[in-house]
Amino acid sequence: AAKQGTAAADTIIALLDTLENAAVTGDWAGVERGTAAIRSALAHYQPFELSDAEIQQRAQLLYLFIDLVYTEYQNGVRSGEITIEIEYREALTFRDQAAVVFEELYPFIAQVDPLAAERIADLLTEMGRVMAELGDKQLVYNLAAEARDLLGATLQVTAEPSNTSSSSFIVMDTLLDEIVLAVQHGDYDEAESTRLEAYALFENGPELRLAHRAPRLSQELEGLFWEGSGGNNGLSTLLNRKADPAEIETSVRQLKAKLDDAQGFLESDLTDTLAMLSSAAIIIREGLEAVLVLGAILGYLRATESSARYSRWVYLGVVGAVLLSVLTWWAAQSVITVSVQNRELMEGITSLVAVIVLFYVTNWLFHKTYVIDWVTFVKTKLKGALSNGSALTLAGLGFTVVYREGFETVLFYRALLFDADLVPVLVGFIAGSTVILLVAYGILRMSKQFPIKRFFTATTVLLLLLAFNFTGSGIRELQEAGTISTTLLSSVPENLILMEILGVFPTLETVLAQGLFVTLIAVTFTYSRWQGRRKIIPAHAS
Repeated sequence: AAKQGTAAADTIIALLDTLENAAVTGDWAGVERGTAAIRSALAHYQPFELSDAEIQQRAQLLYLFIDLVYTEYQNGVRSGEITIEIEYREALTFRDQAAVVFEELYPFIAQVDPLAAERIADLLTEMGRVMAELGDKQLVYNLAAEARDLLGATLQVTAEPSNTSSSSFIVMDTLLDEIVLAVQHGDYDEAESTRLEAYALFENGPELRLAHRAPRLSQELEGLFWEGSGGNNGLSTLLNRKADPAEIETSVRQLKAKLDDAQGFLESDLTDTLAMLSSAAIIIREGLEAVLVLGAILGYLRATESSARYSRWVYLGVVGAVLLSVLTWWAAQSVITVSVQNRELMEGITSLVAVIVLFYVTNWLFHKTYVIDWVTFVKTKLKGALSNGSALTLAGLGFTVVYREGFETVLFYRALLFDADLVPVLVGFIAGSTVILLVAYGILRMSKQFPIKRFFTATTVLLLLLAFNFTGSGIRELQEAGTISTTLLSSVPENLILMEILGVFPTLETVLAQGLFVTLIAVTFTYSRWQGRRKIIPAHAS
């Protein structure tokens, strides 16, 4: 009455009475007419004042939610079946969020074009119905496209890519609020599902851009989403033990504060110099482990003057991994859907496969170095020592250590190109690749200049350290994929250097896995030394 007058208020009251009577008598056609009449009467009613800037912000958010509905639905549903549960849930969540924001904007849209406002409402309702029935994704696309066009025509909203910094942070902020609401209603399962949705947005967008520009901030955010960071429990830990709503709210506030820091950082300009340094850091960080492993193995083959055909097996595995990394990335964009969880699962499995191969190779090297007669080994130069099975193992090693990081490296460069021009990124890539090649060259030179046994010992130690790293990193990837549980260990330091170099994370599962790896290595190496002594003693006795 205060905003539109007593007459308008009386009209609304009368319409509500009519609607109530229709509902009581079961006149559903009357209910539909009454609802439409009330909506029409309220078309120009604004329950609260919004500035032009606030209207544009909400309109942009509505546009984004509508855009994300189709993006997530096409990933989550194929041929009438849910293929990726979390993607489907995200589509439903974004449609619901779009409906909420639309209700706020309805009066402003109706002022410009009442028919457009009604049509957008119908489109959102139809979208919800089609998705609930797992309907055709093309129909969802058409509905979303029409809604976006109407929104653009009425409120002059321009398209903003869904992977931009501001878009991702707006949606994450909304999802974090939903977590708090779900916990307040005691629905911890819903809160956990929403947390995974928010984390998927973080890792698929901002995290890729932060990883090499602000690695510590990226690690802190990941910890706050999962087990914890800086002495504070993370959301995953709190939701898992059904913590009090007050604790959850505190954790969400901490996470939001860090996300604000990240958004401010990412919205700052990236100079050409920083782009070059970031590009070089990506290829060095992601490629150094692979080069160390491959350099050690190739140096080993070179030191023993093994046939070049065995080195070719290693190169064959490397080339195959590079090609498959690019193919996987292309397929993920064009043919198949690789969700964040599936990507983490793939990287985790690949890391653990690399651990198995390295476990075999290091035991084989140790056996050749300390168990068999060393003089005989050097004289034979591995003639006949490398069977076809060993050659295939070398190819497998080359493949796994490269593919382990290859797909993620492509994603990192794709994210960097979002912030920077191609030329500085390319210059940084060339510079970083040069560093990698120099490291490989240095390892190969050492294989000729160092005493063979000492070089083999150094090679074994290096491969063991890398396998130790892969063990922790692989389990961590599986935790982020939701395959393995996460239990915070406050006694293990949360140190970025330990995480990057040794794969040591402050979780019980990663520590246990690395402890098991060390135990297995100790047992197998001890057994090999015992075998060697058994061979030596009879020889002296005779």
